[in-house]
Amino acid sequence: MKHDVAWKPHPGPQTKFLANPAFEVLYGGAAGGGKTDCLLYGGLRQVHIPGFRALFLRKTFPELREVMDRTHAVFRRLGAEWKATDKRWQFPSGAFYEFGYLESYTDAMQYQGQEFQYIAYDELGLVPEERIWLFLMSRCRSTNPDIRAMMRASANPGGAGHGWIRKRFISVCPPDGSVVTIPSAHGFPPLTRAFVQSKVWDNPTLVENNPQYISILQGLPDLLRRQLLEGDWSAGSGLAFEELNETVHFVPPRSIEPWENVFAAFDWGYSHNFSVGLYLVQADGAVLKMDTILGRRMIPEEIVERVKERFLAMGVPFHRLQYTVSGSDVKMQDRARGSFGPSVLEQFMTAGWTLINADQSRVAGYQNLLHYLSWGKDRPPRLRFMDTPGNRKCFEQLQSLVVDPDSPNDVLKVDTDPTTGEGGDDMYDETRMALMSRPIVPRKPSALQDRINQERIFAKPQTQEPSQVPWARSHPGLVSRNRTERVV
Repeated sequence: MKHDVAWKPHPGPQTKFLANPAFEVLYGGAAGGGKTDCLLYGGLRQVHIPGFRALFLRKTFPELREVMDRTHAVFRRLGAEWKATDKRWQFPSGAFYEFGYLESYTDAMQYQGQEFQYIAYDELGLVPEERIWLFLMSRCRSTNPDIRAMMRASANPGGAGHGWIRKRFISVCPPDGSVVTIPSAHGFPPLTRAFVQSKVWDNPTLVENNPQYISILQGLPDLLRRQLLEGDWSAGSGLAFEELNETVHFVPPRSIEPWENVFAAFDWGYSHNFSVGLYLVQADGAVLKMDTILGRRMIPEEIVERVKERFLAMGVPFHRLQYTVSGSDVKMQDRARGSFGPSVLEQFMTAGWTLINADQSRVAGYQNLLHYLSWGKDRPPRLRFMDTPGNRKCFEQLQSLVVDPDSPNDVLKVDTDPTTGEGGDDMYDETRMALMSRPIVPRKPSALQDRINQERIFAKPQTQEPSQVPWARSHPGLVSRNRTERVV
């Protein structure tokens, strides 16, 4: 009997991907491998079963529109009817194949309470947060034993989601589609995961019809060529802190000696987590983060009690702190709305914790933190973390952050889920502000420094009235007008 074939996968990666039995499978790793077709038509295998629902996602509607236009030639041949208002196809069995666009975690919440048996996200590398994928996984389930639930995605190296995708799929799964079993907690059945790599040569349709496309990829700048042609996930990973290494940056727990200098940093939050870091300054100027304290939905008095208790357990009462830097949000008061009560900062001071302004420069703070974390063969990092549960969470957050594609000198801002308080970058902000209170100043070349020192030694002293000194004119209260100031 001759069948009407609507679409047929190419031998190799496309066939491996469609036949893969794992629950979640990532396909791709380079441009031109036929990823979209695999995701799109892979969801048709169960449309003959009543009750089946498939969901195909892209980041934006323009991207999605191109895919939806492509379906009309194939889906109609299977007897499906297009419901333009709902952006979905209905098949003769009653099965539905839906389309949506999803850019943020807030967008993902539109699927709360819904159930799908096939969820495909095309170009998952554009999604900055792993929790979006995890939430979608919670929507993928089946109560019908004849319907298999499947999570499928495609991605290329680079992009906002490079870090978490590399950690979840590339570092765990071999590229040949072998299924990896992921143990689950509390004795529940394990999850299964796989990665099927494909490249442009695995898509003969594209190579035959558009052979110059390979020349285009080969002519790209080195970074893009390695990502899009070779599928190299180690090329320009997009991770904000590639220097992070658990073996290098973690040290065993230790006590704080009475003579050692300590300071703290605080990123306040109520609906999202607050983060408090305790730092120890070592004799060589390097910094050791002793612990990270987290909490949520706590008023200032409760935060102070939690922090005070943890600090005392490490032998650090508040009066031992050199200072505690904090973001400007603790000072906010909405005078325009008639708010004349104490600010959050004043509430903390009343509770016994004095906070000072932090340098919140994002770009400078990121670069300074990179200096602290950098290390070499004979050069240890200037920031290390004591091995505590709180610091482990902070380290994991730093590992997950990526560079902002619109501002390559900064870290991509990650918002917290206002409902659960999960996600966000509060621990990064707190660590960044802490280290900006002790910025690393690059050393001058020794010859230049020697010349500067000589000029200072032999310079002729000059005297000026305080009002003539530039900084004194802008800060008249800091000097007395009946004494002179020597300027060298």
